[in-house]
Amino acid sequence: MLYNQIEKHHRNLGVPLLTKKISLNDCKPLINKVKTKVNDWKNKALSYAGRVQLIAAVLNSMQNYWASVFLLPKQVIYEINKILKGFLWCQCELTRGKAKVSWKNVCKPKDQGGLGIKDLGVWNEVLMTKHLWNVAVKKDTLWVKWIYKERLKGKSVWEVNCNGKSINVWQDNWCSVSPLSDFIGTRDIYDARLSLNCTVKDIINNGEWKWPEEWINDFAEIDQIQVPILDENVEDRAVWRSNNGIEKSFKISTVWKDISQQEEKVDWHPLVWFNQSIPKHAFVTWLAIQGRLMTQDRLRIWKPNDVLKCSLCGKCCDSHEHLFFKCEFAKGIWKEIKSLLNVRLSDNWNQIISEMVLLPLNRNIWSIVRRISLNAAVYYIWQERNNRIFKQEKRDADTMVNLIKENTRLKLIGLKVKDSVTVKEVERRWQIQMRKVVGLSLFW
Repeated sequence: MLYNQIEKHHRNLGVPLLTKKISLNDCKPLINKVKTKVNDWKNKALSYAGRVQLIAAVLNSMQNYWASVFLLPKQVIYEINKILKGFLWCQCELTRGKAKVSWKNVCKPKDQGGLGIKDLGVWNEVLMTKHLWNVAVKKDTLWVKWIYKERLKGKSVWEVNCNGKSINVWQDNWCSVSPLSDFIGTRDIYDARLSLNCTVKDIINNGEWKWPEEWINDFAEIDQIQVPILDENVEDRAVWRSNNGIEKSFKISTVWKDISQQEEKVDWHPLVWFNQSIPKHAFVTWLAIQGRLMTQDRLRIWKPNDVLKCSLCGKCCDSHEHLFFKCEFAKGIWKEIKSLLNVRLSDNWNQIISEMVLLPLNRNIWSIVRRISLNAAVYYIWQERNNRIFKQEKRDADTMVNLIKENTRLKLIGLKVKDSVTVKEVERRWQIQMRKVVGLSLFW
C-alpha cells in the first residue's frame, strides 16, 4: 500500500516524474499497458487490416505521451515493437517465420511500399525535436528558462537567422558551412584570443570579417562565407530548414518527413491504397504484389521433399504467378471479372500490375471499379485457396465470381457520383443504381 502511494505521487498523468535519464525499469508500466491492450484483442477475430488500424490508432496514441516527454531507451522501443509485430502477424506472441514483411518495411509510408505505421524510435526523436525547438525560439516557459540558465549558459542549440546579436558564430547553423565548430576547435579559438560566446556581429567590422589572418590558410571553408548584411531593427529568429533547403514553419509533420528515412516511391501503391479500397482486400493485395503470401513455392524451402499441389486445380505447386491468374480455376474467375472492367488486361500477374499502373489511377469511376475488383479477386482467390487447404471447404467458380461482384457492387452503390455517360455505363455493366448528386461530386 505504501509503495503504491509513493508510486502514485511520483507520476503525473501516468508518466513518471524523474530527475535522471529514464530507464527500462521506469518504462515497464508503458510496456505492460501495451501488452494488456494486445491481450484484450488477441482472441477477437481481427483481419490483418483490422490489426493495422488498432496499432496505428490506439497503440501509437498510448505511446505518444511518453514518447513526447522522454527519449525512450532503445530496449523499450525494441520491446514495444516486438509486441506490435507479434500482434500484427500472429495476433499474440510472434513466432519464428510468421512475419511476412520486415518491421522496417511495415513502418515505411504507404507510397514507399509500407503500411504507414510510424516507427516508434524515429517518432520519439521527432517528438523530442519539439523541445529543442522551444529552446531555440526561447519559448516563455519555466523549463526553457532553466535550460538556458543551468545547462546552456549562453550557448545556442539550434539554427537561427539573423541580425547577428544572438547568433553564436561557432555553434549555430547560420551559414552554408556552419556550424564552424565542426572544423574550428576550442583550442584554435582560444589561441586566436576569441571567446566561445562570440556572436556573428562580434566577428564583423565595417562589413568585413575579423578572422585571424592565419585562419584564411588553415580553414579554407571560412573563405566561402559571404559577410551577411545585419539589420539592427530585426530580431534574430529560429527557422526550420527542410532537407531540400527550403525554410518552413516548424511543424511535427514537417520534422517527420525530414527525419524519417525517405525512399523511392513504388508505382503500384495507388492500386492498393485509395479512399474507396476495402482494407482487408487491400492488405492481401499489398502482400501479393510484394510476393509475400505464403504460397507453396515458398514453403518448399522448408519442405523440399513434400509433394505440394495447388488446392484450386491440383495440377502443380501454387505460387503468386499461378494463383493470380494462371490456375485454370482462378483464370476462369478473372475472365468473368475482366469482362466488367472496360479494359483489356493480361492473365499474367506481373503484367496485370504493370498494365494497371499505366492506366489512370484517379477519381474516374472506371479507375475505382478496376481497383476494387482487382483487390476483391485477389482476396477471395487467396481465401478460397486457404479454405480448401485448412478447412476442407470448397466453393465453385460461379460462387466466387458472385462474391467478387457483390463486394464491388456494394462498394459502388455507396459512392456519390455525378450523372454522366460513364456512370451510366458502369451502372449498366454492373447492374446497379448509384447515388447521384447535382453539381460538384467526388467521382464521375
